[in-house]
Amino acid sequence: MLAKYFKKISPVGEPYRIKTEDRIDFHYDLEEEKPLKSPFSILWEGLIEIPRSGKYMFATESGDGSWVFIDNKLVV
Repeated sequence: MLAKYFKKISPVGEPYRIKTEDRIDFHYDLEEEKPLKSPFSILWEGLIEIPRSGKYMFATESGDGSWVFIDNKLVV
């Protein structure tokens, strides 16, 4: 998936860095471990594979805000 890094809270405008990542895995205990100095934001864009029809649950866990959009609709 494509990860767009921004040196601000809102992921709008021109990103500071763009890179491809295999998965969303974002957990840092110390400020020094983070990819950018706070405040910053990351916008991940990609596709999900749904193997069969049914109900699915999506969730996030964050201390300072996160959202999940699917087809431009807010789901989390």
